[in-house]
Amino acid sequence: MFGVPMYILGLNSPADAEAPLIDEVFGSGWFFNSFYNQYMLSLGEFAMDGFGDSPQVILCYVLFLCATFITQITFLNMLVAIMGDSYSKVMEAKDRYGL
Repeated sequence: MFGVPMYILGLNSPADAEAPLIDEVFGSGWFFNSFYNQYMLSLGEFAMDGFGDSPQVILCYVLFLCATFITQITFLNMLVAIMGDSYSKVMEAKDRYGL
């Protein structure tokens, strides 16, 4: 979701930057690299080494905060849905389990 804007910002970073905004894992395939970056972000791997070399440092941090916030909200909603489904299944069969 936020990988594409980060890739576009990475195109504007200087050529002599120490670290790129998005690591090149799959060669020159920007889509797969952006997807991999967002997947690693959701797991807690925060690759923020190249943010300081970018001309749009503030925008990089804003996109980073938005991506981490939305990922955490999504994971918590999934957890609540799974727990709610399990609770409703147990409550449906409460009488049977009581015997």
